[in-house]
Amino acid sequence: MLEVGKTLIVLVVPCFNEELRWNAVYWRHISQIPNLQLIFVNDGSSDQTHICLQEIIIGTSNAVLHLENNVGKAEAIRLGLREAIKSRPAIVGFIDADGAFSEMDVVKHLELQKSFSINEPFSIWSSRIKMAGRNIERKAFRHYIARLLLTFLSIYFRFSIYDTQSGLKTFVATKEFYGILDEKFKTRWFVDLEILFRYRIKYKCDLRVREEPLEEWKDIENSKLNWFQVLYIVKDLCGLLSYKRL
Repeated sequence: MLEVGKTLIVLVVPCFNEELRWNAVYWRHISQIPNLQLIFVNDGSSDQTHICLQEIIIGTSNAVLHLENNVGKAEAIRLGLREAIKSRPAIVGFIDADGAFSEMDVVKHLELQKSFSINEPFSIWSSRIKMAGRNIERKAFRHYIARLLLTFLSIYFRFSIYDTQSGLKTFVATKEFYGILDEKFKTRWFVDLEILFRYRIKYKCDLRVREEPLEEWKDIENSKLNWFQVLYIVKDLCGLLSYKRL
């Protein structure tokens, strides 16, 4: 079993034009989680995101990977995960840059992942499920559109994960996991599903996933989808459907 408290974990944080919603205090707190390293991927931002990131990493083991052009969330995460390999971590993963996840949930998530054997292809995916006693705030329109889309995809691709798009996920850093990161992802937004489908195709079995409900989560202002992103999502869906033919 992994030794809790001695396990190196690397989380990739994809960042694109984060200046207006950047929460430096939040990221300083996350940076203080023991044995955690953060790799911020500046995905071709056109604002002052690079300054925000440099201020966070000073005096820490965290790092910034600067991409000259915007490649999308999925590819930014893939490149960040490949960079994480250099640290030889026991656990890798990614978390959204908007600060929507409470520090309590992040710590709980990492501790749970560390409790599993390093030899198992096991991953933990956070889940934004509204339950009694939990504070999950989601915009109704986005939630219902996502539910319709994910219900269709879950039937079409035969998976049972409720919330595939929640932006906190970790994976035991096995060579099998790294083996699906060699090629560029086909989509800009659906990194979660591409990981799932690539693993299934490459190893002829499903990645073992455990969903862990969050205690708190809320939509962050200035993180709304625009029409260009909607067009990208439509294009991404075509990219996802191509996995069915492989």
